[in-house]
Amino acid sequence: WEPVTGQFWEEAWDLLGSCTGTIAPTAAVTFESWDKIGCPPEFDISLGTSYEIGEHVALDEVVYECTASASGRCSQAGWEPGYGLYWEEAWNLLGSCTGTITPTLSPTRVPLPIWEKGGCPEEYSAGTVYQAGDHVSAYGSRVFECRPFPNNGYCGQYSPEDDVNGDMGWLTIGGCSGTISPTGAPTTSTPTVSPSIAPRPLWEKEGCPEEYGSGVLYSPGDYVSLYEKLVFQCKPHPNSGYCSQFSPADLEYGTWGWTMTGGCTGTISPTGAPTTLKPTNSPTVTDYSSCSAPAYDSSATYVEGSLVQAGGVIYECKP
Repeated sequence: WEPVTGQFWEEAWDLLGSCTGTIAPTAAVTFESWDKIGCPPEFDISLGTSYEIGEHVALDEVVYECTASASGRCSQAGWEPGYGLYWEEAWNLLGSCTGTITPTLSPTRVPLPIWEKGGCPEEYSAGTVYQAGDHVSAYGSRVFECRPFPNNGYCGQYSPEDDVNGDMGWLTIGGCSGTISPTGAPTTSTPTVSPSIAPRPLWEKEGCPEEYGSGVLYSPGDYVSLYEKLVFQCKPHPNSGYCSQFSPADLEYGTWGWTMTGGCTGTISPTGAPTTLKPTNSPTVTDYSSCSAPAYDSSATYVEGSLVQAGGVIYECKP
């Protein structure tokens, strides 16, 4: 397929005309200078540096700003500024630069507001099941709160210190120091009545139904129990399809198939044995034991009331 000389060149090439000399080389692509003097720190091509949203880096004297919506994306392979396959999803090109930025005085950090309780809550513990609104501490002096549903499902999976996924489940709410002091017993001149917490309504049957079993096929309206004290009912179609896939204890997907209907204690009492009815008198059967009848003959003609014997049993011809 070589142009002109190849046997099939016309299938691959289009003749445009004649020419002389050479095409002058095009000028290198240039960008307008960005709004600051000098270049920010050079981008770490080894991907060993973590970049936050709003940080600036330089690469080949071009300035980029981290704009990734997912935390940590600017430090991942494939999102390198200028040349990564998806770099425009994580970086914004600001312009060109030369030299270095004159260092500025270190900014005064605004301390985090102290959260409402004195001292720090318990440190985050991997493997613990956290509920929406739970508080933990991390980095020694920061307080984090587990986000509401559906993000609370990530609280047990990712630590607040996870730079990439931590903010999917945790929200920074303040700083803390020390530990939470135990509350002293209140001193009152006249004892007050402790407020009563309304218990969960007991479900309609006595005792708890069978515990939820993984791999069991559940249908709409089926009841199961959890922790031997909570009763759940499988939702109607089409949600009933999730009942066998997700346990009611699944914080992320359990509510797709199950509805909590109340509390329970103990087990369901077995039902009593059914009362057997007394047998009724057997119908009266005519006794032909003393009768003799001729053996049945297939060639004979019988009329109504005729008696014959076959196999030791007496038969009477029907009307």
